[in-house]
Amino acid sequence: QCLDFMVTQCCQQGEALIKLGILDHDRLYELLRKQLEERVMEIFRWDSGEYCLFADKDIINRLTTFQLNPVALIYMGVRSRYSIEAVVMELDESLRKFVWLGDGASERMSALQLYQDAMGISETVTGQRRFAEMIALCNMELTNFLRCAYALMILDIIRFSDEMAPEASQPD
Repeated sequence: QCLDFMVTQCCQQGEALIKLGILDHDRLYELLRKQLEERVMEIFRWDSGEYCLFADKDIINRLTTFQLNPVALIYMGVRSRYSIEAVVMELDESLRKFVWLGDGASERMSALQLYQDAMGISETVTGQRRFAEMIALCNMELTNFLRCAYALMILDIIRFSDEMAPEASQPD
């Protein structure tokens, strides 16, 4: 029915669904936003390629009219689509390194407030523990913890260093 309507009326599928009363504008918008999120997250299944974060916070708004949270998209893309083998390979060299908060930690964590696992990991980062110690002390399933930690590293929320952070001064 929808395809026939599209052909006879020379319109796009979304317009046809609305005119036929199958969807309203809000539901169509939500479905298209979800479809775009899925396509962006599929990038994390690619075997090769490079990507980076831009300081330009409004780039998504200039590329699409959909309200998307790029930090959350990257986090969920890595968590749900990146193979655990690739994550382990990437993090292997970091096991003996100290875990610090990255330069963009506060701002980017605010975009991930709904993800309790991300909050839990970032709250334990002091620069005083090696990554292997964090793994041993975590109360999450190992695969979940590693994917989460890798996503936080990609987002520059955590970083790895050969140096231990200076001990924080204790309040009086």
